[in-house]
Amino acid sequence: MTKSTHDCKQILRDKLHDIINDKSKQVQDAVRPIYLQNSPDQFELLGSSVLIRIASQSFLITAAHVMDIAKEKPLFITGTDSLINPEAQFYSTRKPPSGDRKDDKLDLAVVPLDEDIVNKLGHSCLFLGLDGIDTAERSEPHSYYITIGYPGTKQPKQKGNQLDYIPMTLGTIEVSVGKYQHYGINPNTNLLLRFNKKKVHSKLRLETAPNPHGMSGGGVWRVDSPSDCARLVAIQHEYLDREHLILATKIGLCFDVIGYHFPNLRQYLPRPEGR
Repeated sequence: MTKSTHDCKQILRDKLHDIINDKSKQVQDAVRPIYLQNSPDQFELLGSSVLIRIASQSFLITAAHVMDIAKEKPLFITGTDSLINPEAQFYSTRKPPSGDRKDDKLDLAVVPLDEDIVNKLGHSCLFLGLDGIDTAERSEPHSYYITIGYPGTKQPKQKGNQLDYIPMTLGTIEVSVGKYQHYGINPNTNLLLRFNKKKVHSKLRLETAPNPHGMSGGGVWRVDSPSDCARLVAIQHEYLDREHLILATKIGLCFDVIGYHFPNLRQYLPRPEGR
């Protein structure tokens, strides 16, 4: 590789890194870590979630396999000043015939939040409105994607009752249509993104990303051009290590769940073409 080629690639890498940072800062506060309470004063990072609002109703969106744990132990999300237990009924995709959530390619859960919980979460939490969400089932040819979540291996150890949390932002692209067919994934309901944790570009170099455990339930945003706002398009829920892929469920399915259980909100929900 010539020096000029290397310099050009570095310039492009720097520009892409700046775009990812800029877009992620706009939406980062809508992504909240979810903790499992193992004892009165000990919490374990379990996954990630995204906050949205439809009309006057607020929701937490995450992966179904994360919320399955809530049937056994209390889960908490991070607010401005403290951890908050949503203490709410949730709605999730059905388990497949095998009965194993690991075989669930949709793996989505919707948690309605009442106003008391929303107030407890505080001012640092961002609830995405419909103007920040896109249900288009196919992307633009040159679209770029940003995923945000909280990998467990990147989080500081708990100090007493203090929990510090650090998000991880990844930039990636969608696989080809043939890859969907190869892995038996429906492109109308799912999104397959490239991600090799051993080959992640930072602004300075190629490096290894943390293990993505804990990213499940975090958001996926699409950016069609540097001048466009990032729009939430999917919820990530599985990392296919050997295939170097992230599997996510498109946000349109989330609206289907909300519309079914909250018929009063149907009039506000967008419907992508062809559905």
